[in-house]
Amino acid sequence: MQDALQWTFAHQMVNVSATLGPAMQKVVFLRAGAKWENQVEIAFGASNYTNVQLSFRDNLGTSGSFLNGSTGAVPVVTFSGTQTGNLVLHATILQPGNYSMVIVASTGGTFSTFEMEWVVIP
Repeated sequence: MQDALQWTFAHQMVNVSATLGPAMQKVVFLRAGAKWENQVEIAFGASNYTNVQLSFRDNLGTSGSFLNGSTGAVPVVTFSGTQTGNLVLHATILQPGNYSMVIVASTGGTFSTFEMEWVVIP
């Protein structure tokens, strides 16, 4: 527990500065391992999204974009209920590596995407 508290205190997971270039605004550093619960804040703003899914970014380029699609079977995490405001995504990632992730949010037939680059370190 103390290791986790000290690591969070000493390391910034994401830089939310408005002066940071757009290409870097999507980069998040996370810790790998079963003992780490990473918390990533997601700002949905004032909109109410009734369908929110988290998946690998390249899953968007397939013909069956989400699980149970016509031809795809790439894992998707679906969040129930209406999502709005600032929410926290809790994620435990077992393997280190670089992951290109995307959140797809829709309401009333209008879709929005938020791309993230997860840099997961041991």
